[in-house]
Amino acid sequence: MLFAERSVEQGVTVFHPDVVQQAAQINGLKRVEGQVRSAIRMIEDHQLDIDVLNQLKAAQVALRTIERQILSEHVRTHIKNAVQSPSEESLNQKIGELLHLLERFPT
Repeated sequence: MLFAERSVEQGVTVFHPDVVQQAAQINGLKRVEGQVRSAIRMIEDHQLDIDVLNQLKAAQVALRTIERQILSEHVRTHIKNAVQSPSEESLNQKIGELLHLLERFPT
């Protein structure tokens, strides 16, 4: 996924939506990182198993959310471009790629 750099229009800094999305994904991954580190500390401190499981589930949910965002963006850009392409081979390749992704990352 490519992210545009910020641009300045009429003296105001404007961020391309992809830059905002990238920042949100990075923040989400940092949150997951914190949740995993917290789970490690909880295990080291012999905290209740249910609390550790809750922390791990929160990290899994956050990762799935980020996966869906990235997959959605992939479909919006790459698949859309393939559909608009005059090449049937390109379209079939992208359809196969999409089906493979849907198998690997069920929603």
